[in-house]
Amino acid sequence: MATYLFQKRGVYYFERRIPKDARPHYSANKIIKSLRTKNRRIANTMSLQMSSRLDLHWASLRVQDFAPVSGQLITDANEKPLPTEIDCMTFSQAAELYLYLKGKERDKRFKAYAKRAVSYLLAVANDKKLISYDRDDANALRDSLAKRGLVRSSVKRNLEVVRAIFNVANREKGYNLSNPLSNVLMNAVRAGSVNNHNLRVADGRRYGCSVFLRYTAVRKEETA
Repeated sequence: MATYLFQKRGVYYFERRIPKDARPHYSANKIIKSLRTKNRRIANTMSLQMSSRLDLHWASLRVQDFAPVSGQLITDANEKPLPTEIDCMTFSQAAELYLYLKGKERDKRFKAYAKRAVSYLLAVANDKKLISYDRDDANALRDSLAKRGLVRSSVKRNLEVVRAIFNVANREKGYNLSNPLSNVLMNAVRAGSVNNHNLRVADGRRYGCSVFLRYTAVRKEETA
């Protein structure tokens, strides 16, 4: 049985070509997703599970496309289909949703901090569909922030914001995606005093990371 695996820098990726009859539901011809493991046995198991879910999802799309003719749509109540790229919002759209839901009663600094954190992510990973982000994007964001001179606690704060944005959109839209921005390793990022590494927001003023946390108001359950 095919496992649809390849390796990149030692990490296993799942890659499978999308069937021709399902491609109208996607913006690409194949699905590529990091499995976030270097263990071949674990990667094989995950690949087989993902492949099975995709087979079921593509079958449901075929039935859905047939529904106008048959007048009926058969679905598996126990199987939540994976979102397609067409169905899934981009990260900038997720950020807009987050600010709409969380920023109504916040001052302008809340939005400034959130937008700055988003801009850092988009600068290294582009504005993609949420389903297209992977661990490489999270690590690239971490490394980029570290190169800017931010210390570990500052890097973590920015990651908490983008992680919360992903989680809120994931929950509100019912995507059922795993969040690749979670549990990013920080061992290589230097520790230090946050008071010496302040952040500049859109109005040109500087605020320490303790203020950053207060004004972004990221709740623990949103970043989990």
